[in-house]
Amino acid sequence: MVATPIHGITVLLQQAVRAHQAGAFDQAKQLYLQILRQHPLQFDALHLLGVLSKQTGDAEHAIEYIQRALSINNQHAAAHCNLGAAYQALGRSQEAITSYDQALALKPDYTLAWNNRGNALRSIREFEHAQHSFTQALQLAENDAEIWFNRGLNFHAAQRFEAALADFERALHFRPRYAAAHCARGATLHQLRHYEDAVAAFDAALQLQDNYPEAHCNRGLSLYKSAANDLSQTHIHSAGLAALTSFERALQLKPHYAKAQHYRANLLRELGQSSAAIEAYQQALQHTPTASSEATQIHYALAALGAAPTPASAPSAYVKELFDQYADHFEQHLTTELHYQVPQRISAALAKLAPRQFNHTLDLGCGTGLCAPFLRPISRHLTGLDLSENMLAKAEQKQCYDTLVCAELVEFLSLQQQAYDLIIAADVFVYIGDLLATFQAVQNALRPNGIFCFSVEHADDSALKNHTDYQLKPSQRYAHHTGYLQTLADECGLSVKEITQDYARQDKGEALLIDIVVMVLR
Repeated sequence: MVATPIHGITVLLQQAVRAHQAGAFDQAKQLYLQILRQHPLQFDALHLLGVLSKQTGDAEHAIEYIQRALSINNQHAAAHCNLGAAYQALGRSQEAITSYDQALALKPDYTLAWNNRGNALRSIREFEHAQHSFTQALQLAENDAEIWFNRGLNFHAAQRFEAALADFERALHFRPRYAAAHCARGATLHQLRHYEDAVAAFDAALQLQDNYPEAHCNRGLSLYKSAANDLSQTHIHSAGLAALTSFERALQLKPHYAKAQHYRANLLRELGQSSAAIEAYQQALQHTPTASSEATQIHYALAALGAAPTPASAPSAYVKELFDQYADHFEQHLTTELHYQVPQRISAALAKLAPRQFNHTLDLGCGTGLCAPFLRPISRHLTGLDLSENMLAKAEQKQCYDTLVCAELVEFLSLQQQAYDLIIAADVFVYIGDLLATFQAVQNALRPNGIFCFSVEHADDSALKNHTDYQLKPSQRYAHHTGYLQTLADECGLSVKEITQDYARQDKGEALLIDIVVMVLR
């Protein structure tokens, strides 16, 4: 074969680049390959073939071609940046960051490399370092809407929602018809509980791009949450049906959209359509990774509807996520909307049966510290334990606890040999069905004559008929039979001093019956 002269290679390369830029990828690829068959070390053909491969979804070959190009000339900043993008497409974030760093070492004012580096850092949750990269990019290109958008995504992922909102609005200032920024702004407003504004933001995104499944899905969630704040069952039902329409539109556009199907199932369950909810959960499960926390949560939801075996407890990831998201409005929701009185009921039970000072008290599942005001005066040392870091951050603001610990309760209690005079658990065991391990751990952690006081949801007559010790209700909360609690007490050296039934919170507008239990370690 006679090699094409250099002038001819230049012409071929120009033709390839024109085809590439016009989106004629097959033609461009053939031209790049034609050049490389005759000149295997032609840098531009290797580099641009790598870029094309990444653009067409073949990141593995993109890496191979760009690495070959860099072996010829490793002083090319754009090639290092494009290699980073190929690594990032495969989720190889650390290698991507290394490539971006090499690009920036060659060209410190390389805006795209700073922006891409920020995205890679965000993907591994290095939020502060990512913010620095995005800020560097913005110093070079202050009017670039995409960089503002990406920094907003970073703030959102770091749960700095006010900062995220400001960045999305800056992105929209520079590019008003930016559908993704409207959608991200809506998601942030949702996190800030501005649900009506969130719906409006999703609507703005959909006016620009109606075939946007994520916007339809998130709109449905915000629409329903907006109505749920109203507490009018008629309004909630109406909004729920409208939200279903949004979820179903998302699924029309993206049939295997597990998140939308999961939300749809949750809403059907809330609306009392159990059979339809079960079917939707099962469909969501088909498109959810088997070992993921999402799959575990779907199995849990199916169990609550009687369509799967009842697990011994709620998934810890589900509980943590629930309360991490709930932390900012936890107290207002419980006390104002649900008329929550469990701490007061526990306080009354303790005052009646054990009016004394305690050397060391443990508040299991302390949350934001709703029990702290009555525990502080009767406790020389007060420890709060919870699985949610966000809830503990709220509890710390009360300045009532001497110690706050983020840990799983059985693991923690098992290491506390005779450490406490009083252990309480307010509304904690609604997420644990099988309480044997918990009681054994409490037995280990209590001092002789120490008091264990807790609440459970009262199991209805179906638990007796089915000979079950506990039941997982459609609310995804466990209820326990008092006979089961007595059996556990006997097995773990505890004496039941009193079990009191009372109403201490609302559930779907109806008073919920609970048991307040006081036990003493023999």
